[in-house]
Amino acid sequence: GDAVAVGILRAAANELESSAMSVARRLDLVGGEFPFILAGGIFKAVPWLNGELSRRLPLVAPGSTVRLLDGEPASGAVHLALQEARGGARVPRYRMN
Repeated sequence: GDAVAVGILRAAANELESSAMSVARRLDLVGGEFPFILAGGIFKAVPWLNGELSRRLPLVAPGSTVRLLDGEPASGAVHLALQEARGGARVPRYRMN
């Protein structure tokens, strides 16, 4: 492939890995079992990026898994809103450092 395009993809993977790990550390998830959920069309449009993060993230966060979101990102918000309307949504509480 084109060297510039490959460089852009590698930089994107680096940024996404860094961001995902920052969130995982902030929520005190690192060290346990937890999923990284990849959401957005880019992961379907660029399978390399999906594969690269699926390879990298479990290496830097042992016990983690990586998968694509099954459905639309907004469906989670709709689901929580419906639960809340029916008497209370169960939202996990994470420890914030």
